[in-house]
Amino acid sequence: MISNLKQWFLLQGGARRRGRFVLGVDQGTHAVRYVLWDREKQRVAGWKKFEIETGDAGEQKRRSVSEILREIVRDLSKPQIAAVHIHLQGESLVTGHLELPDDGKPVDAARIKIELRSKLGFPLDRAGYLWRDAGLRDGGTAVPHQGSSDSAVPAAAAGGMRIIHYAACQKTSLASLIELYTAVFDVIPEITTQGYAQEGLLAVLGAGDRPGATALVSGGRGITSISIFKQGKLVFEREIPLAGQDITRSIFINFLQGHAMRSSSDLAAAEALKKKSLIPLLYGSSPQTAADNAGLLGEEENRKLYLSMQGVLGAWLQDLRLSFAYFNEHYDSTPVTQIFLLGGMANHRNLDRHLRRELDVPVNLIRSEPRPLAFAAEASGNLEFLDFFNEYATAAALALKKPGEFNLVPAEAKTLDWSFLLKPALRIFSAAALIFCVAGFGFLQAQEIHYKQVKIIVTQHRGFLKLLEGPFLEMNRWEQFFAHGDYGAVPAPGFLKRLGRITPGNMLLTSLSINRRSAQLYLEGTLYGDAKNRAITQAEFTKALKESGWVEQLEMPAWEPSGSGVDKGTFKMTGRLVVAKGGKS
Repeated sequence: MISNLKQWFLLQGGARRRGRFVLGVDQGTHAVRYVLWDREKQRVAGWKKFEIETGDAGEQKRRSVSEILREIVRDLSKPQIAAVHIHLQGESLVTGHLELPDDGKPVDAARIKIELRSKLGFPLDRAGYLWRDAGLRDGGTAVPHQGSSDSAVPAAAAGGMRIIHYAACQKTSLASLIELYTAVFDVIPEITTQGYAQEGLLAVLGAGDRPGATALVSGGRGITSISIFKQGKLVFEREIPLAGQDITRSIFINFLQGHAMRSSSDLAAAEALKKKSLIPLLYGSSPQTAADNAGLLGEEENRKLYLSMQGVLGAWLQDLRLSFAYFNEHYDSTPVTQIFLLGGMANHRNLDRHLRRELDVPVNLIRSEPRPLAFAAEASGNLEFLDFFNEYATAAALALKKPGEFNLVPAEAKTLDWSFLLKPALRIFSAAALIFCVAGFGFLQAQEIHYKQVKIIVTQHRGFLKLLEGPFLEMNRWEQFFAHGDYGAVPAPGFLKRLGRITPGNMLLTSLSINRRSAQLYLEGTLYGDAKNRAITQAEFTKALKESGWVEQLEMPAWEPSGSGVDKGTFKMTGRLVVAKGGKS
């Protein structure tokens, strides 16, 4: 959730980096290399190689790319990184060209979109893409257009076919890379192709201004990338699925007579043989070269080793020929006059001489010459970088690329996209709903426990509560009656308490009423006992009632005659309830 919110925040431009360093990361299948370029001082500020597979041949462990990237962050010691540049290759990347009739006008971007929709195998709105006007097929100069970085002179004449070079990939492939690098570097990476990144490298090394077409052949572990430049601009890019690991497997099968790899050590033995040999062996070469070959493995082993890899090496060489021929037939008739080797395959000894002999084209290992790159440290500490510059060339090209140029990340990705917030919002809503359910369940459980305790108490004291129910309800009715009286202060509670205390045990009050307006009091009751006791009780009750101070003007309008021999009698009394001051309780 945090990574998605951070990615959305960075896409909206909320965090702008103004650092001085550009980080180029070459993420391969076998290793990850980076080059850190200082834009202010125009020099290499750092570089390093990280193996994905570590350990001995028998106990190799594979590290994740995210783990290596975090190690790169620790290795950089918190520099001010302004941009992170990476490249895309493999099946997720689609490169090609469009042929459009030239009318002498700048190429319309809307027209390019229409052509790409019919060319790509996936919807254009779900793709990141970039394109460039490569000029006329006969070698004419490109016409500048809106959205292109070229500064060219208008074509001399219209009527030819204009070549548009493009590269595209689906957004799903970009999304995983963006999420990975954003989580580590806190910067939205710029994703491009090797060919577009290598333009800046050729300019720095001074190899882009040579006549004719210049080809850069980058042989990695599983893919060989071919990029052809004309006047320092990329005009053709292609990948072939043959590279160093195919030669290694050919040695394992044909030279070591292996048919199924039992462990990684089997392939490691074939890799070691490939590095020891002078690949390819130059038969018919100078005596000194033959002596060097024989000194490493022996003349007979060298011959068998070359035969074991000859088929794959020949197929790889044939793919190079076909790629150059396809470029001359469909793009430009200008022949390739210079080839630079880079990548891991460039370490194979005498491979450049073998290609020069087979293709009849000058072939050189790419070097940081004749304009060497400047370094922040002493030259003695950078000998490995200079000696194996072919391995770091792609990372250096990515670091030298100007930020914002040739970026496959679509511009519309920087607009508000609710998809980045949808997943975190759903997680927050789910967490809140879970907390609410747990709290509600806990409250219901507490209520259930409370009601169970009340039920137990009621069950235990059922008889006592029945005795209290009648008097309690009667008291509530009297309190409600006196509370709604429309005369002054009503001393109802105090009067009732006093009346209850002075009432004798053999007297039962059967009726008590008060006039709400006149405060007139009416009492009716029954006396028990003989006539004498009833008279005494009545006299004491009347005296106590008068002395209480609650009643005045007490009279007895009705009294049952005594001497009848009956053990009970009735009486009625009237009076006025004292409202202003009340009585003594």
